[in-house]
Amino acid sequence: MNRRFIISLHLYLASFFAPVLLVMATSGLFYLLDMKGNVNASVIYEGDAKGLDLGEATSGDKVREWFESNNVDYSFEYLRGNGSWAVSRPTSQTHYLLSVEADKLTVTKRSPDFIYSIIELHKGHGPLWFRYFQHFMAVGLLFIVLSGFYLGITSPVLKKPTWTVTGAGLISLIVLALI
Repeated sequence: MNRRFIISLHLYLASFFAPVLLVMATSGLFYLLDMKGNVNASVIYEGDAKGLDLGEATSGDKVREWFESNNVDYSFEYLRGNGSWAVSRPTSQTHYLLSVEADKLTVTKRSPDFIYSIIELHKGHGPLWFRYFQHFMAVGLLFIVLSGFYLGITSPVLKKPTWTVTGAGLISLIVLALI
């Protein structure tokens, strides 16, 4: 690959991924600042579990049957949980929390706000297609960083500053990780 092609690819990928990287950086900052967003939760069912075993239901089939038999408008890809509770995914959108205690089922509809939604996307709890996009973005980000480093160290003018700044970044990482 010639230098001009690497520069073009570096810039195109950086431009393409800039919006999602800004959202990921913003959501990470919100999370670190303990601004985790809010969820509007409302109980839509509280009653007999009717034999619904959430340990068996994490595949989603039993829960889908329950939603249909109770005329609940639902949409989910899969469930996460243990034997006493399950949450439908993606949690970046309206989702459901199901909990069973002593044969009593509680189903809570949860609607996240924008901050909660982007944090859930950041954590990989979004729709399956978005998670695949995140994989693609991660590979793209690796290329962007490595190609930027390569372009810096192969440029006579930028070689020394690139090594200096990269070394400072590496030392900062090591020192801060060990504190």
